[in-house]
Amino acid sequence: MESYVKGKTDDFEDIIDFGNYVFGIDFKELLPKLYNGKVDNSSNHFLVKDSNKIKAMVGCFPLGLNVMDVNLKVAGIGTVSVHPYARDKGYMIKLMEKAISEMKEESIDFAILGGQRQRYEYFGFTPTGSQVIFEVNRVNLKHKKVCYDNKISFNSLDDLSEDDLKSNYILFNKQSVHGSRDLSNFVDVCKSWNSRPLGVYYEDEIIGYVILSNKSDKILEIYLKNYEILGKILSNLIADFDKDKLDVVVAPHRHELIEYLSSICELYKIQPSTCLNIFNYKNFIKAFLRLKNNCETLEKGQLIIEILGREKIIISVEKDVTVELAQGTPDIKLSHLEAMNFLCCPLRTLKYEKLGVSNLIKSWFPLDFCFPEIDNV
Repeated sequence: MESYVKGKTDDFEDIIDFGNYVFGIDFKELLPKLYNGKVDNSSNHFLVKDSNKIKAMVGCFPLGLNVMDVNLKVAGIGTVSVHPYARDKGYMIKLMEKAISEMKEESIDFAILGGQRQRYEYFGFTPTGSQVIFEVNRVNLKHKKVCYDNKISFNSLDDLSEDDLKSNYILFNKQSVHGSRDLSNFVDVCKSWNSRPLGVYYEDEIIGYVILSNKSDKILEIYLKNYEILGKILSNLIADFDKDKLDVVVAPHRHELIEYLSSICELYKIQPSTCLNIFNYKNFIKAFLRLKNNCETLEKGQLIIEILGREKIIISVEKDVTVELAQGTPDIKLSHLEAMNFLCCPLRTLKYEKLGVSNLIKSWFPLDFCFPEIDNV
């Protein structure tokens, strides 16, 4: 007899075993922040059981994103899995619907996930936002006369002293955009997705950290007290870890890194950040438009946008940014999927030229939305 239930403590090991079986991976190693057993998150899993055996599940995990000191409530969908013998029974559809219903009840501002686009667009998710990926290789650094520096060294976050780890945690929380991580699970979060987090030292003093992917030549995250030696740090990473190149992932609001890396890189690309589903447009737009207003000068004015079947909001930029629910005639009407790309997609000006792209719209959008890959589930 099939039953749809939330996971309980007794299900924890079965949840991990089921995910490992369906995906053929080790979730304790892949996502220690969720599955290393330090925290019981069984109840964050929607399950289908038959004869007390798991046949399908969807994980829905509470996350958070701090944007300019405003905490947005986020949920992450992950570990979506169906037993090979139980496919085509509609289990995933029902579990996703239950997860979305719960997110709405809990007033989640937006949700994220990783997965095939068309599969999840049925549930209101679409790939959008942006991240810039810079390829920096040995030859680039050589011609810029950036050399190896013996004063720079690296040490695993696992091996840092309590004071050095706390220093990096404080640095992380000073960023204008950062995920919600506790000091107690900071290292486990940074080790997600087969990653190697490293403390960065200069003359034996901690100056930041970098997260290096073990599966690729990618730097997923880098925060430093002093970016003037960024090139030397990249040179040391390439040499110490025997890389030919590094792909440095940068969020669009980090203008200082973008300016420097674009001046030395071999090439760069801009790609979507994650699959996004906005539930509270008012909170989402206000947070990320305030971020953009902090980074550059925006056109002053007002705009009313109606998201069909969702919200009608009025956005105003004067000295500050205000976003409120509106009653008037909208300037723009968009479906939910259209709205998320209109707000966040770097191709917005090409895709929505038909709407009449005013200087105001060009100035405000796309928003600098980028969800940190290491915080994803």
